[in-house]
Amino acid sequence: MDADPIRQTDDDDIFDFATALMQNRTIEECYDVLDRITSESINARDSQGYTRLEWATAFCRRDFRNYLITKGATSTGNRFHRNALFIALQYVDRNWNETLDTFSPETISGANAMNDTALHLALYGAKWDMVNTILDLSGNDDVNTVNSSSETALHLAAKSKCRTRIFDKIVRRTTRINTFDAYGYTALHWAASEGSAKKIRSLLDKGADVNAQDKGDGNTALHLALIKKSKTAVEELLKCDNLDVNVKGKRRWTALHQAAAWSSVPADLFKKILQKSSDVNAKTILGRTALHLALRTRSATATEELLSCGYNQNGPVVDVGDSHGKTALHYAAEWQDIPVDLFRKILQKSANVNAIEKVEEATALHFALDKRSITATKLLLERADVKLDIKNKKHYVPLHLAAQWPDIPPALFNAILHKTIDLNAKEKTRGLTALHLAIDAQSQTAITQLLKHMDVNIEDNQKRTAIHLMDSWPDVPPDLRLLLNTRLRKLNDTPDHERPIGQDVSVGGFK
Repeated sequence: MDADPIRQTDDDDIFDFATALMQNRTIEECYDVLDRITSESINARDSQGYTRLEWATAFCRRDFRNYLITKGATSTGNRFHRNALFIALQYVDRNWNETLDTFSPETISGANAMNDTALHLALYGAKWDMVNTILDLSGNDDVNTVNSSSETALHLAAKSKCRTRIFDKIVRRTTRINTFDAYGYTALHWAASEGSAKKIRSLLDKGADVNAQDKGDGNTALHLALIKKSKTAVEELLKCDNLDVNVKGKRRWTALHQAAAWSSVPADLFKKILQKSSDVNAKTILGRTALHLALRTRSATATEELLSCGYNQNGPVVDVGDSHGKTALHYAAEWQDIPVDLFRKILQKSANVNAIEKVEEATALHFALDKRSITATKLLLERADVKLDIKNKKHYVPLHLAAQWPDIPPALFNAILHKTIDLNAKEKTRGLTALHLAIDAQSQTAITQLLKHMDVNIEDNQKRTAIHLMDSWPDVPPDLRLLLNTRLRKLNDTPDHERPIGQDVSVGGFK
């Protein structure tokens, strides 16, 4: 947290005035703002309790002060000076030479209309020397004051770049170590979000509840440290004997889920969380396990550790599906450059290589081809039980997807082609065959092989044949042109009784 923007205001005119001061605009540039001031509003206060004259005084703008005074602005003794001090503490960025010598401890202990004390405001404004001075004032007990956002000084210190010595001083004097602010966070939540191991240790030593869940998402400090990918914060929290890694947030995420979703999670941290986890197959609100998330975020470390898991359980159930029926094998197939050993392990542990997820109604092979994963496609095709006649929601069989892969390795395409029963199958939306799709994708590998085996005269829903589609392809490779014409000549030379049903060669050759 750096120096604060204007927190709130009920008066737009004062907000605009304050913004002009913060932007260091000249008085000539602000006549549109100043002209809106009336005799009734000249001494109005914003939601923090400040007048325009107090704002101008805090920013040392004599030109604005003189203008306001001529319009009837007035100052009211000690409160006026206190408010000018408060504004400067929070909003003035330049070096500010005002000291606290002329202010009594009673004045410093006062609060503005939002119940912010000088300590709150100095923390908001990142005025660390002032924070230290205010803390050292005898009789000052502002550390535990709660402002209108339910924040104590400890909350603000925890989420700012507050110096460690100052932070520790605030921690020692606090009596509200586990108080929640208006954002639903305790100081420990903020420290974890900021990734500060020193602040975390100081708070835990004071008795902060390491398992407290924030009021919004139900996250613990460990959840937040993992979300922020802070290695040092996670390490510090894992040292706590009372830490419970199995606490679930509102989305039912445990620390293990969060760690698995960290694509570059350090192996040692993941192992520690895994060892402390009671249920490696716990599901989030979307039905995802840690293994699903590790694969989804391409975390080789988390995936490897989960597959090798042997600490407190037998390991993850690979065939369990999420709320959409998507298994680990489906997720692995979508990982384009998945390490070969990882995919092989998942494939070996999968009982049903042809499992169909619910949204796309696709198998792992559909996903592998759609994401153009050479590893996943190759290993799936090596399985004797893999089926290539399953249609997804759009009635695509694997051959359709393979045909759309422009640079598919020839060996992979041939393996799919030879295992496909119905080469002329059409997809649902446009009535396209694999040959139509291959021409549309300009996949020379697919076109070359399909022309040797398919009926080139099959029409799509728009009555277009492969010949029509090739005709709209500029600069067709000569070898493909020759192959198509050769195929047509063979069809023309085939007696009617030997020609496959439905083959009409009345269309002329490709030119």
